[in-house]
Amino acid sequence: MYLSRANRILCLFALAIGIPVLITAFFVRETAAAIAIIVVDLFLLVPGSFYFFYIFSEAGKKAYQRNILRDDLKFEMLMEEKGIQFFVAIFPDQITPPSYTLIAVFLQNCHSKPRNVSFRIQRNPLRTSLDDYYIKLRGGEAGVLIAVAMAEKNLRPGDYQLRFKLRAKAPFGTGKRVIKQDGSRNRVLRTTAFFTVSGAPAGESAANEHFKDKNGFISIFHPESGVTAPLLEKIDFLN
Repeated sequence: MYLSRANRILCLFALAIGIPVLITAFFVRETAAAIAIIVVDLFLLVPGSFYFFYIFSEAGKKAYQRNILRDDLKFEMLMEEKGIQFFVAIFPDQITPPSYTLIAVFLQNCHSKPRNVSFRIQRNPLRTSLDDYYIKLRGGEAGVLIAVAMAEKNLRPGDYQLRFKLRAKAPFGTGKRVIKQDGSRNRVLRTTAFFTVSGAPAGESAANEHFKDKNGFISIFHPESGVTAPLLEKIDFLN
């Protein structure tokens, strides 16, 4: 089992209070009072004991690697869901319809064992061919899921939100933690990407025609093979 740094601190805090209280209970002469103290103390010791499960589990063994999304791609606000760090963005985020655009889901497996990831678009002012996507990430792998979307000419100028849900499962166990930094728990960015529609329709033909065939997953890093091509060249079409 993996515990974030914040949860590890809470567990240690619970143990720091719970253990002295437990010792104190043995010096209380009244049996009923001692039992009451021990029962109450269990609410501290049980959560605190998770720290020991973490220490002796495989997830507690550290084998850190490069943080591709933070160090190479410079994403500062990374979300995390069950060992998967992610960042969702619209490219370009300033759209003049009609235009093709890309929904880019940057993913990074923070553990040494595989993760199955599902990405579901829940509310989308853009038109997409699919709303559900599934990816299998190897241990430590980083990549980007690309979903092609269409901003149709009747989309009015304004600020828009794309709502999504990302879920992850570990079919073969947690594995070692390979990314040192924990992801953010920002509730908005865990479920929402933002973009702006500006200006009047540019014409009948859609802009960014070269985006049409970009659907799919691109692996950009794996610890065994490293970056198989210059990182920015793999995703230069996003610029």
